[in-house]
Amino acid sequence: MRPGLALLALLASSAYAQQPAPAQALEREPLDPRKNQKIERIRHEDAGSRIDELRVGGETQQITVTTKSRLPAYEVRPKDGKSLWTVRGF
Repeated sequence: MRPGLALLALLASSAYAQQPAPAQALEREPLDPRKNQKIERIRHEDAGSRIDELRVGGETQQITVTTKSRLPAYEVRPKDGKSLWTVRGF
C-alpha cells in the first residue's frame, strides 16, 4: 500500500472516530414583547396641577394634565409635545 494512501486512510478514520459536538442547550423562546412589558402609572402633583403619565415598557404613551382650576384636563402627545384638548366627553 502506498504511504500517502495509508496516511489518508488513517486521517479519514480518525475523523470518523471523533465524538459529535455536544448538543447546544435549548434556548427559551422569547416571550411576546407586547405581553411582557412593564406598565407604570406615574402621578406628579403640586399646588396647581396633577400630571398622570402612562409608560409601557419604559416608553411614555400618554400624559394627562389636570389643573386644579376650572380649566378642563388636557393631554400632551409624548411624540411631539403638542397639547390635545378634549372638547366633549361622552
